[in-house]
Amino acid sequence: MLYCEYCKVKVAGLHKKCPLCHCNLSGESQDDLPQYPMIKSEISKVYFIFKLMKLAAISACVVSVLINYISYKQTMWSAFVIAGLACGWLLMTIGIKRKANLIKLLQWELYITCGLAALWDYFTGWHRWSIEFVLPCSCIACMVSIAILSAILKKQPSEYLIYLNLVNILGFVPIVFFMLGWLQIELPSAICVGCSFLFLTGIVLFKRHAAYGEIKKRLHV
Repeated sequence: MLYCEYCKVKVAGLHKKCPLCHCNLSGESQDDLPQYPMIKSEISKVYFIFKLMKLAAISACVVSVLINYISYKQTMWSAFVIAGLACGWLLMTIGIKRKANLIKLLQWELYITCGLAALWDYFTGWHRWSIEFVLPCSCIACMVSIAILSAILKKQPSEYLIYLNLVNILGFVPIVFFMLGWLQIELPSAICVGCSFLFLTGIVLFKRHAAYGEIKKRLHV
């Protein structure tokens, strides 16, 4: 390796003079040594776990189809397994892609969960569990989660009010189902509407100006 007598340092690479003092170097250069240190690229553990989960999901789909084909061919129950895994994979993918904004992520997960639940309910005989339980319970959980996260993360009103208002709007949808006579079990929907009204009242009382300003900004009024 090259050596500078004046700076008392070793110099790697192909150099004739010292990069520090520009004096002649002694010794022999080694071409096999890199001029700059190699940076090892470490594979993220999260990315590796994500790949393992993908492999496990595909394996579960294949195994369920094989068992369905071998044991009982009259009912394609494996289609429900594949559909369930696809729904879970969709929710997880959206969660990973939108993890930067947790409050916005909660809103997206709420809408997608309610939509997927409605599809499952419709294609399995429309027992109305999606509008009697999933929708109201998900709305309540989302409203409470947004309130807690905004307090813990010390978010500004402009960062969470628009999402909380959108969730509140969805929380009043059970009123439409009640008027149409679609609800057989009304208690979860009644609690959901009550919580939405309380959250809306709190916004009007404490964050009225911030909410109005955010609506004007979003709607370009």
